[in-house]
Amino acid sequence: MNLKSEVYKANTKDSSYFEKMGLINNMCSWIKRYIWRFIGMDVENLQTYLNWFIYLQRCKRDNDKWPKSERILRHLILERTRYTRK
Repeated sequence: MNLKSEVYKANTKDSSYFEKMGLINNMCSWIKRYIWRFIGMDVENLQTYLNWFIYLQRCKRDNDKWPKSERILRHLILERTRYTRK
């Protein structure tokens, strides 16, 4: 896959370093809590669970911008799949 490893040394004297690491640690904590809800999760579907997590976070972020009913309609219109109601 032509991947390469990158290593960065932490600068603990920089105050913004701790602020940024706090954000990362907070996000990791949220992801762990979210993933543990799915008992027996298949590892092959991990990316799908993470995509859903990010989608939910963006929905929470954009509640003021897109009210719930408008957001659902927007996603249905922009999606290429067909939905049928039983």
